[in-house]
Amino acid sequence: MVTLQFPPNKVQGQVGGISIHTYELAKRLSPKVELHIITSAYPNLSKLEKENNYIIHRLKHFPPNIIGNSGLLDISFSKAVKNQINKLRPDLVHIHEPHLTFFPISYPLISTSHGIYIDEIKFSAHLTKIGCLVRIPLEFIGLHRSDWVTTVSEYMKKELTRHYSIKNISVIPNGVDLEILNPSKIDGSSIVEKYGPNLVLYVGRFSKGKGITTLLKSAKLLPDVTFLLVGAGLRWKGYVNSVRKLNNVKCIGFMPFNRLVEYYAASDVFVHPSLHEAFGLTVLEAMAMEKPIIASNIGGIPEVLGTTGLLFTPSDYIDLSKKIKKLLNDREFANALSKRARKRALNFDWSITAEKTLQLYENILEGKEHI
Repeated sequence: MVTLQFPPNKVQGQVGGISIHTYELAKRLSPKVELHIITSAYPNLSKLEKENNYIIHRLKHFPPNIIGNSGLLDISFSKAVKNQINKLRPDLVHIHEPHLTFFPISYPLISTSHGIYIDEIKFSAHLTKIGCLVRIPLEFIGLHRSDWVTTVSEYMKKELTRHYSIKNISVIPNGVDLEILNPSKIDGSSIVEKYGPNLVLYVGRFSKGKGITTLLKSAKLLPDVTFLLVGAGLRWKGYVNSVRKLNNVKCIGFMPFNRLVEYYAASDVFVHPSLHEAFGLTVLEAMAMEKPIIASNIGGIPEVLGTTGLLFTPSDYIDLSKKIKKLLNDREFANALSKRARKRALNFDWSITAEKTLQLYENILEGKEHI
């Protein structure tokens, strides 16, 4: 399994969706297959490490802080990946960032697309746009070199077909650990004591595409509501500076998962205002924590949320504000949504994701035509 983002590696100070996906998948696949994780070197971590029945290979390449945004990192890393794969001689390769196959891989190849750079480039800063421009053709090459492609939502399947003409695609959604994300076992009272009632929670990367500006505009309209923003990113300092005059907005920063769950537990409403989203993993986490949810009506989010939360028009902060007030003022309605959200989340379990992935491995190796 190949990914730049394997815990505890962080991207823009944040453990992202790919990191969580690959880690949860690795834990569940490793008892059933001989699993090697190829990932990027990370400060103070061993080049070779065994964990949870799998082996992690951390590869050195050009420093990502120097050339990461240019996309040259991907070419450098893909060369190191190819060399490591040739040493391991695996039965199958599963790569979670298709643009990392600049150098052809001579083994059966599955690529998982968690999002495409054609979408990402619309919301990127200047330097990141350059990286996206490099990665778009690399992504095209990697996807077409793959024997099979998986993605996390029906929305993404359509996007891959529309932009890259990919045909061999399976949808294997993300999941959650329903035992850890169990609202009956997590106490958020210390958060409530610190920040008070009427807590609206955002969890995710601090970037333009996540729609935080929309959330801040809503906060100005709701001075009696406290907004907790948990996460990190390249725009972290900019957002912190922009909220100094908003007494009801608290930028918490990155939180390890064992602390993050307490914020989920403490919140009265969870908001996900993203401008583009392949899936919406934090939406699913909030669902598992039995929270009333308001999310952008965009991308893969409606597939995940279903009818268990409220959708709003992306960037429409007035619509968002009205829906926040609705859920805070009508607790009976909010509680009904919460119960439905938890029930729907039971259909998304990392064990199901792992089972479907393992079945795909077996089908590829057996040469089955229909997967």
